[in-house]
Amino acid sequence: MIVKMEKKDKINIFNNKRGITLVSLIITIIIILILSGITIKMITGEHGLLSEAVSAREEAEIRKIETTSNNAYKYLKEESDNAFEEAINELQKEGYNIKTEYNGELIGKKYYVILNEKHYQIIFENDEIKIDR
Repeated sequence: MIVKMEKKDKINIFNNKRGITLVSLIITIIIILILSGITIKMITGEHGLLSEAVSAREEAEIRKIETTSNNAYKYLKEESDNAFEEAINELQKEGYNIKTEYNGELIGKKYYVILNEKHYQIIFENDEIKIDR
């Protein structure tokens, strides 16, 4: 059985190039939205890149404070009986925000360093200055 195609039908077969269909365009947009949502969540989420970067910067700053105060303490302890307080004063001279809390003679003074509105207690034990995280 031979089917004859008219000239008009032959032209329609070859000129049916309409580009992408609406369905494929919608599917592509949905995939892009899903991927962008995942990316935004990874960047700004609770354990996202931005919060991890802030945490890493705070940890580096705390280590810097510990190193600076310990170096000052080791240098000052040979010359002074109040080397710990003088090391705290050195931190204030470096520009750190130090808060002192005094609750009477039995408890004594507590020192806090303030970073990004968080208070970290400065602890002196075993001849070393540490920051309580």
